Amino acid sequence: MHDRHWWHCCSLLIFIILIACGIWSFSLGFLLSRIELHDKSPCIHNYTGSPSCYGNLRPTFQRAVIVVVDALRYDFLLTNPELSVRDVRTYENKIPEIDRLIRRNPENAALFKFIADPPTTTMQRIKGITTGSLPTFIDVSSNFAATSIEEDNFVTKTRDMGRNVTFMGDDTWVQLFPDTFTTSYPYPSFDVRDLDIVDNGVLEHLIPEIKKNTSTLLIAHMLGVDHCGHRYGRDHPEMARKLREVNLMIRSVVRELGDDTVLFVMGDHGMTKTGDHGGDSPDEVEAGLFVYSPTPFIDVQNLKPSVAQVDFAPTLSLLLGQPIPFSNLGQIIPAFFPAVETKTKRLISPLETALRINADQVHGFIQRYSTVSGSDLSAELRDHLSHLHHLTRQDKNGTFQRQNYEHFFATAFSSCQAIWARFDNRRMVFGVGVVGTSVVAITIFFLLTTGLHWTTDFITIFPVAVSIIHFFTMFSNSFQVSVIAPSVLDNLSIFNLIANFKVTFLFLSKKHKFGH
Repeated sequence: MHDRHWWHCCSLLIFIILIACGIWSFSLGFLLSRIELHDKSPCIHNYTGSPSCYGNLRPTFQRAVIVVVDALRYDFLLTNPELSVRDVRTYENKIPEIDRLIRRNPENAALFKFIADPPTTTMQRIKGITTGSLPTFIDVSSNFAATSIEEDNFVTKTRDMGRNVTFMGDDTWVQLFPDTFTTSYPYPSFDVRDLDIVDNGVLEHLIPEIKKNTSTLLIAHMLGVDHCGHRYGRDHPEMARKLREVNLMIRSVVRELGDDTVLFVMGDHGMTKTGDHGGDSPDEVEAGLFVYSPTPFIDVQNLKPSVAQVDFAPTLSLLLGQPIPFSNLGQIIPAFFPAVETKTKRLISPLETALRINADQVHGFIQRYSTVSGSDLSAELRDHLSHLHHLTRQDKNGTFQRQNYEHFFATAFSSCQAIWARFDNRRMVFGVGVVGTSVVAITIFFLLTTGLHWTTDFITIFPVAVSIIHFFTMFSNSFQVSVIAPSVLDNLSIFNLIANFKVTFLFLSKKHKFGH
């Protein structure tokens, strides 16, 4: 009897160990991580009387209005006049103001695919947009429990330079940037069923704050589109209503913008047909970015159809004459910095100056990160990037080689993206396989050891049920995670294991008590 009891004990412990190994393997592939640096980019060229940190690159604008429409997909912003009323989907052709502005003034307005990096969750995307880095589910820093953004970012940088920053909307920003905003109107974002409270608050304060003309940076974050997706899905009449609200908002803001102000309307991520997000499918990563200013500033010949979200931080920083955040991996949007063509005298154009500043910053971050992290970035990769950076300084026949910059930025970003922002499918598949095999084995084990009468025994069925439920949750194509998501995800697997251990102990005690 005791031999059989210990055989049961050892068998169950082996199953639990296998499940733990599978969960660990899956977590290594899904819970992306990196080291977070707290270095700051200084404003070392802040000449007396100059509005820019870079004396040879004047700021294009004095103010910026940033409106984040949560889960605003790129195709939500498109207008196709050829579609008939019968063929138009609920989310199509609902924001015609963008198409009107671009057609009327192509040098004043532009529309891009705004490509996010996984994980496509709001907190990580806010981090990526404001820092230019690649946030993960676990950003290891000196303050592990911190919920605020401690990396260098353009929001805190604006405030540190003595400029006003105003915010309204999703209260996630207030948690990520505590004591940063000069004026703030936060609204709770917890209730996914509510489509209007946050948006109505934004619409109430947005135009009055723009009219005050006192903020260098004005940030608004609307949640209605995202909440509509979670509650009803993409193809619902409520989605059409929320998008029409966005259209009216853009029209109202454009009327109030001064010549020294630039407007950005962007999505932090996309959504699937069912309104989910968190993964790396095209529907989830293809957000939209609309840019407009009453002052012409766009080089139409240099426009690209898509930009990465990490490109926003360096672009906005230089447009406002501020230092690029230290951990930025993005590249400036070239169309916003016009090139100067001349056949007689070698002149350094704003585009070349901006690219040089940007390249020096990215190279400095790579060198610093490789020193701190040790193994994340190999010495070979670091030396290769240093060589590419050196090539950006070499002119050919008196003309700067823009392709050298493009190659350097692309290599640096793709190398870091491969480490920090790509799910490891092999580890995830292996983990699912191990857990699945263990679930099948533990189910057969309980059937055999209980004489096929296990359905009447709660203590016996519970560990099987927990294991099966956990196994199927691993097949979720997307994870919509809140601000406290890292803690939840970190503890989910641990809780599951603890529950299995407790139930196993009770099961074995009961078997021993009844002499089985």
